[in-house]
This record gives sequence, structure tokens and C-alpha cells, in this order.
Amino acid sequence: MPEIQDSTLIDKKENLATYRRDERMLVIDPDSSSWQVLSGDFVQVFSRLRRGQPFSSLVSDHTGLNPDGLRFFIDDLFKHGFVRLNGRYFPEKINIWDNRHIMPTLTVDLGSPCSLLCPGCKRGDVKTSGFGADEILHAGWDSVYNIIFGGGEPLLNPALPGIIKDLYNKADGRVRLLIQTGGIPLEEDMLEILACCRVNMIFRLDGPLEIHDRRRILPDGSGSFLKTREALQKAKDRRIEVGAMSQIQSPDELIPVLEYFISEGLTQAAISLATPGELREAAWEEWGKAQIKALEYLKHKNETDSSIFHLYDLKHLIRGLISPQRVYPCRFSPCAAGSRVKYMGADGRVYPCRELIECGASADKDELASRTVDSLPRCRRCAFRNICAGGCPARAYSEYGTIMREDASCAYMRYMIPELMWLIYENPGIPAAMGVNVS
Repeated sequence: MPEIQDSTLIDKKENLATYRRDERMLVIDPDSSSWQVLSGDFVQVFSRLRRGQPFSSLVSDHTGLNPDGLRFFIDDLFKHGFVRLNGRYFPEKINIWDNRHIMPTLTVDLGSPCSLLCPGCKRGDVKTSGFGADEILHAGWDSVYNIIFGGGEPLLNPALPGIIKDLYNKADGRVRLLIQTGGIPLEEDMLEILACCRVNMIFRLDGPLEIHDRRRILPDGSGSFLKTREALQKAKDRRIEVGAMSQIQSPDELIPVLEYFISEGLTQAAISLATPGELREAAWEEWGKAQIKALEYLKHKNETDSSIFHLYDLKHLIRGLISPQRVYPCRFSPCAAGSRVKYMGADGRVYPCRELIECGASADKDELASRTVDSLPRCRRCAFRNICAGGCPARAYSEYGTIMREDASCAYMRYMIPELMWLIYENPGIPAAMGVNVS
């Protein structure tokens, strides 16, 4: 690292994005996603930096500041990649799009029917090819990876117990088994298998009764809340690791749902809006504001309780702001579908991604590989492109009829990313309080 001398030439990098709030300035390098908040006199120092300016000239321009303090400030800018010193940038270069950091995940649809009649569900009758554990393992990876059983209600498939036992015995510990379920039905013999084979259960639970039963309807027209909650309790009694996968109708429901999950002893959930394709820009910003309220609520809860509640989408986003390593496959450039994410359909064929199939997109692996932040017109000019990564191609297709557009939730990310940066600057303990550990 060069020592800053009076003759050291300082060049501010071009195309840095800046945002002002009161007397502070948020600076972002769109290329590396490095960011920093400046305050006080240093906002003016940064703003007045000239191209090829010697350090001695900088000292002369700001006689009221201590030269050693200016050296420290310029050195910090150098480490963030915001300036060059004598024509050189900070030498550390990290490939943020190295997908080896992503845990591979294979989602498997066994062709199961569903025990619920949720509004808007298009599943209908599904035919299965009758594949088993060997075919599933062949579709996976040689390294450690996740296998998620989803689609319909996997518990209704009579082949599921045998497949789980075969996977557990044949995989030599390299697979982590999960099941997405409404918990209807969950018999004792199935519980025994799930517990013995260390299967994690992700319950489709939308929140307390009045929220859950609006959408999760049994064939007789009644709500499924009580049966799902009973199944959840049975799994917890067997010490099975459980979480929730939820869809809510309004941003206002986010805090009540979190409060309910915490009251039930849950420690992890993924919560989304039920109708994202229908949201306009203002509504996405409202969802962002609701997420910030959830962050404040969970930070207080997690700092005062002995356990941490993990809200996964928010957790992944925070991690992307404090680490150059990208581990979330749904915000990666190019999309990890087909490389670190796969979907085995009920027909036994392996596809890049379940969401792409469900939205009707015909994108193959090569087309997905060509969808990078630099290939998307709106993204290539965005300050947040190497954090957001252009979002999900399936959601882009659902909104615009092509994967070569930005995710429909663009307004949400444009609100959330700078807001989270300001909050983390003001309270550096936020990542740890939200369970984010990048050491």
C-alpha cells in the first residue's frame, strides 16, 4: 500500500454515485458495490477533490483540517476504491460473482396432489414419472447441497418415505433434506422418518388464523390454520428444525406475522407479498418501508432475547451490503439457475428453475447465462447493480414477457439498498443483530 506523501497524486474515480442526507454523503462505487458514508468537513473535501491533485494541494485547500487526519481519510477512500494514488487503485480485487460461494439447491416435485385449494393456484392435476432417489441424486452435485421437496403437498405422496430414507442412506452425508409442506396430513410414522433422517420442515404458514385462513383453504371450504399449527407443534416436539414460508396480502401484515411467529417459538421465515406482479412502484416502496420497520423490530427483539429470528430476504440483502461474496442465488449475475440451482419436475426432467417453468418462460441455460447486470438496459446504469444483480428473471418475465429486463421489484431495491446503508452506518451492530456473520 503506497504511503501518502505530499507529492502523491490523488484521482477521484469517475461515475461514483452520491446521495446527500442532512450534512452527510453516501458514496457508492457501482462497479465494486463498495460504499461509505462521509460526514462533517470530509463531505466538502471529497466533493472538491480534483483530478491529479497532489496531497500537498489538498492540505492547502483545507487549512482547518489536520494533515494526518486528511491522510487517514484519503487512505480510507483508497481502500474503498474511490480514489487512485499515483495512478493505482487498491490492489485487492474480488470476483463478487463467483458462484462457488452459493450452496447448490435442487428442488424436487414428486407430482403430489395438494391438500389445499388456495385462490390463484394453478397446479391442477400433475402426472409423475415415478422417479426415485437414484434419479434425484444423479440430478444433483458431487459437493454438499440442499434437496427441497416442494410442489403440491409432498406428504400426500406414498413414495416420499422410501425416497427420503434412500436419499439419507445413499448420499453419504452430502445432502441436506428439506420439505415444503402445509403439514396436512402429518402422521406419526412420517414424523419418525423425518426426525431420523434429519429432514428440515418449512411450513406454509402465513401467520395467525385471521391471516392464514384467508388463502389456505381446505376442500370443505374451511381454513387450514389449526391443522397446520398442530403439525408444526408435532414437528417441534420431535426436535425437527422448522421454519415458515409465508405470503401476505399487505405490507401492514408483516409485523403482526413476525410477532405471531416469535410467539410460536419459530426462529426463521421467508415472507413475501402474495401478488408481487400486481404491485406498482409506490406499492413496492411501501413494502420496503414495512421491511425497515421489521428490521427495527427484529433488531430490538434479537438483541434482548437469547435467540435470533432470521428473516431471510432481509438477511440476504444485509449480507450483500457488508460482504463482497454473493451467496444468494436469486440475486446473482448471471442467475444461478441451471448452475447452482436446479428443478426436477414431476416428469423427471431437470430444468434450470422452478419459477421459470411456472411463469411460462422457455429460457435455457445459455440464455440465462447471457442475462447479466451489464446486459440489462436499466441495470447497467444503476448504482446498485452489483448488489441487486437485476433480480429474478422469472419475475422479469412475468411482468414484461422477457427475462432480459430488470426484476419487477426494482423500486423496492432502489428504496431498500441506500436506506439499509444509512442504517448500518448509524448502527454497525445491525448485521450481527440480524444473524449476519461474514467472518
